[in-house]
Amino acid sequence: MAYYLLPESTMNVRNLGLAHYRRGNIPEALSYLQKTFEKEKDDLSIRIIGRVYTDAASKLKNKYFEENSEILEKAKNLNSVQVRMKSEDLKYLIGQPTSTVVKDKKSKREEWAYDAYSTKFIIENGLVAAINKSIELTPDTTLLAQSKQEFAKAVEILKVGISLYPEDSEISEMLMNAYIGSEKNIEARLLLEERVVKFPDSKYDHYNLGVYYLKDNDYPSSIKHFEAAIKIDSSFSAAVYNLAASYVNWGVAEQERLKKIKKDDDKSYNEKFKIALPYLERIIQEKPDDVQMLELLGQVYANLGNSKKAEEFYKKADSIRSGKK
Repeated sequence: MAYYLLPESTMNVRNLGLAHYRRGNIPEALSYLQKTFEKEKDDLSIRIIGRVYTDAASKLKNKYFEENSEILEKAKNLNSVQVRMKSEDLKYLIGQPTSTVVKDKKSKREEWAYDAYSTKFIIENGLVAAINKSIELTPDTTLLAQSKQEFAKAVEILKVGISLYPEDSEISEMLMNAYIGSEKNIEARLLLEERVVKFPDSKYDHYNLGVYYLKDNDYPSSIKHFEAAIKIDSSFSAAVYNLAASYVNWGVAEQERLKKIKKDDDKSYNEKFKIALPYLERIIQEKPDDVQMLELLGQVYANLGNSKKAEEFYKKADSIRSGKK
């Protein structure tokens, strides 16, 4: 990759910045490199300054997740509990209750308290009937806010970089990651749309764009990009998972649409489930104890009329829940 050629005096300033960067003296490196950038807007200074900010942002973000891993996991599991869920599934997600109180023997109504979650559940006939949270499980987000600030600094300089060097893959990729890190999802998506055309062999670009389409329920587009990612790297398991999810969600959406217009006899949505099956089977081979995936396979096979296979996956999910693999 050819670099922008600098006047000798400016080159000396940049070289000082690079020397400090290699030694890990980041504040000094930034001081010299920003002087070079302000004067010349050269591509190398832009890349290194952008990398300094994105590295700092990523470290802060990783530290946030490390320090808050327990509370984030608890919040995730708690938010997965839904009314009408089986009480056994509740136990599988968040463990045994701290205490139980029988409210009504006839209706099998009980109150299960989970002190670690500051939450009480009303159980009726083996199902979750109500969820009463005393407080929300929320982590300290100071580190996350600091991370976003560093990503914002990266965005500022990398936007200048991409306007001056629109074909530079590295600057473009750093800008995309900085957009995602600072939660500028519209900008990230627009840049991804450009990148999959300019750099079609990037599996991560196709994958990230596929995720955006999947969130928008644009299943044909998400499938297109997940398939492109898998074509580049057939072992890309996250893309395989989301490709399966695209087909399953599309099938469910079609099933609901046909039900609304009273076409219950139309089973064309099953074609989506059939296409999803080999991908789901592949995922379960990699994660044989994934209860949610086992149940999803059970549901898909049930939809396709294969009750034997459906029962097989449901039983395996139940045995894992009860600790009997």
